[in-house]
Amino acid sequence: MRGLAVIGVLLLQSTGQGPSPAWIEARHATYTIYYEPGYEADRDFAQTWLDRTESLMRSKYAVAATGYKVNVYLYSTANDHAGIGHAQVQTSGNSATIHYLAPTAPAWQTTISTTSLRLPYDQNYHAKVIVSEYIALAHTAVQATRTSGWRYYDAPSWVSQGLQEYDGFFHSTEFNRTAGFAKMREFGRTNLEKFTCCQDGLPLIADTYNGGALFMAYLAERFGEDIHVRLLRSTASTFASALRDETHTSDVSMLSSEFHNWLMKQP
Repeated sequence: MRGLAVIGVLLLQSTGQGPSPAWIEARHATYTIYYEPGYEADRDFAQTWLDRTESLMRSKYAVAATGYKVNVYLYSTANDHAGIGHAQVQTSGNSATIHYLAPTAPAWQTTISTTSLRLPYDQNYHAKVIVSEYIALAHTAVQATRTSGWRYYDAPSWVSQGLQEYDGFFHSTEFNRTAGFAKMREFGRTNLEKFTCCQDGLPLIADTYNGGALFMAYLAERFGEDIHVRLLRSTASTFASALRDETHTSDVSMLSSEFHNWLMKQP
C-alpha cells in the first residue's frame, strides 16, 4: 500500500457511545488514519481519497498539506462524533481531526435514508465527504499565504461550506460530477426561495451546503474555476468586496440575477 505503515493497535478513549474501540494506527506523511480491526478496506478507501485531495490541493490551489497534522478516525458504530450523514471536524492551529462513520459500518448498510439530494449513501457519497472535509485545509492554507484580507470563517457559512461541497462533488467521482450535480441543480430549481438578493453586498443563500455549492458552480462556469482560488487569495477586507473585485461586478443584484438565470437553464 502506497505510503502506508501500520504501527499497531492503540487503545484510545472515545467520547462517543459504547466502549472505547481498539484503534489501529496507519501513518502517512501528512495524515494518520485510525481504524478498527476488520476495517482495512475503509482505511484503504480513505487513503485513496485523502491522497487525491492532496493532489487537488496542489493542482487547483497551489498549496500542500506539508506542515499540517490531520487525524482521521473511522468508527464502526455511530457515536457523538460521527453517524449517518454526519461527520465532525475539529481544528486547532495547524492540526485537524476528522471523525467519520466507516463506509462499511453496518449502520450504512441498513439505513433506508438518502441524502438531501435523494442520492444514496454509497461509495460516491463517502468519496465526496472525504474530499470536502479535507480540502478545507487547502482553502485556509491559501489565505495563510497573504498578509491581509478577508477571513474564510468570517464570511457567510455558505461560502466556506459551499466551496467545500463544490470541490467534493466536482473533484471526486464521475458520478458525483454528473448525476450528483444534476440532482443538485434540480434541488436548486425546485427551492428557489432559498436564493434571494441581497444583503451586505452578497446574495442571500439559505441552504448552506447545496445552495453554496451551486453558487460556486455558477462562478466556476461563468468566470473559470480559478475564480475560487482568486477569491481566497484576495486581500479585500470582506468576501463581498472580494466577490465584486474578482467578478468585476459593482452591482451584486445583477450577479444574483445572472445566477438565477443560470440555475434555471436545462442541464
